[in-house]
Amino acid sequence: MPENNIKGSTLLRISYILALSPFITGSSIFLYWFYKRTYFAESADIEIIAFFTILSYFLFGFTTLILCIIFIFKYKSRWTKTLQPLAIIVITFFTIEIYDNLYRALEEKAFVQIINDSNLTISRIWSDSFELDNLSKRGNTFVISFYPIYTYDWNHPSSIGENYTLHPVYITLSGRDDKEKNYLLPSYYKGNCVNLKISDVLNNK
Repeated sequence: MPENNIKGSTLLRISYILALSPFITGSSIFLYWFYKRTYFAESADIEIIAFFTILSYFLFGFTTLILCIIFIFKYKSRWTKTLQPLAIIVITFFTIEIYDNLYRALEEKAFVQIINDSNLTISRIWSDSFELDNLSKRGNTFVISFYPIYTYDWNHPSSIGENYTLHPVYITLSGRDDKEKNYLLPSYYKGNCVNLKISDVLNNK
């Protein structure tokens, strides 16, 4: 009997490991990508490792299901112990869906790390679709994100792709005399992750 308990515990332990591995790995990958993008405006290439993580989820999930079925047949009175690894598989499935939706949504935005290396104060950053103010409270380095707005010209299609223009984004800077001046920022596209120094804006770089 003790030997059967040990074998049963081993089956459960393997089931837990297989069920948890894709969840922990996938969550770590996504949170790393999310952290780099939102806090440092840096892009991390996670597509390949994410693909293999999802592949391992289906492989490990199927194996876990088989092990749980074997456990239930061998230890019918303890079948409830298989509910937790099976629940982890279900939770992981919905977690993947959530991460995928967040990934797609954030890929539609541009992330820009603003580095204020000048003596000027950043009053606001704005465009047709958004306006960010009170930026001086964020310090000299901070990250902004926004949805770039495209205007397509369907009447004059381009031979190399669709004809479109990006709505301009401006930054308002003020000096010690509180006089404000607007500057045009570079064009940013969906999915861009860039650093921008205010000195480059002033020098029109």
